[in-house]
Amino acid sequence: MANQTTRKPNSGVSTRAPKQDAVAEYIDSPLTTRRLRFDRSVSAQIAGRYGDYRTTARLSRTVDGDCSCPSDVWPCKHIRALRATWEANPGSFFDLESFLRRLESAEKEELIKSIGEIVVAFPQALGLFSVSGFDETEDGDDERHDADGLAD
Repeated sequence: MANQTTRKPNSGVSTRAPKQDAVAEYIDSPLTTRRLRFDRSVSAQIAGRYGDYRTTARLSRTVDGDCSCPSDVWPCKHIRALRATWEANPGSFFDLESFLRRLESAEKEELIKSIGEIVVAFPQALGLFSVSGFDETEDGDDERHDADGLAD
């Protein structure tokens, strides 16, 4: 097995014991929710050991992404698990591009009403419209979005 560690019992004879894979518990599991695909990126909310993390991974040959977890390891297990979840079950991700195409045909009044409902539920969304006092907070409660629409 690739993920094994060598342990030496008191007898001095080496034995191989499987190392627990920290990524496996998150791959295509109920811990990985709010799965979203947009362009060449995927994102999800991952219930981690110390809270819920917003994780984004770029779908490229090299591992690249962002995660709100406190890990100093790069890439963190959440980014690796998100990429593996995409490979295992791409159909479980909400296709944001298709959704946006459907919105293009919506009536202006319907869109304005929907934006109002979003703002009532999430007042920090006004920060996306550059409304003073509703921008990103220093304590990190409000997520900031990059150009592709996914959380950093």
